[in-house]
Amino acid sequence: MVRLTPPSLPSLADLKRGVIVASSGNHGLAIAYASGLFGTSATICVPEDVNSQKLVAIEAQGATAPRQGKGTTKRL
Repeated sequence: MVRLTPPSLPSLADLKRGVIVASSGNHGLAIAYASGLFGTSATICVPEDVNSQKLVAIEAQGATAPRQGKGTTKRL
C-alpha cells in the first residue's frame, strides 16, 4: 500500500502508471475520484454482485471497473 501523505507521496512516474484496487463500493469510488484529481487512470476491481448504483458512480468518475469474483481474495 502506498501512503499518500508527505514525505512518501508517489512520484509522477508512479502516478502515470495508474492505480488498481479491489473494492466493493465507497473506497473504490474515492480512489476513482482521487485518480481524476491526479490525472491518472484507475482500475477498481469490484465483486460480481456489486451494487449497481456504486458501479455507475465509479464508472462516472472515469475508472474502469471489471467484475471479478465474489470475495476480496478473488479480486486481488
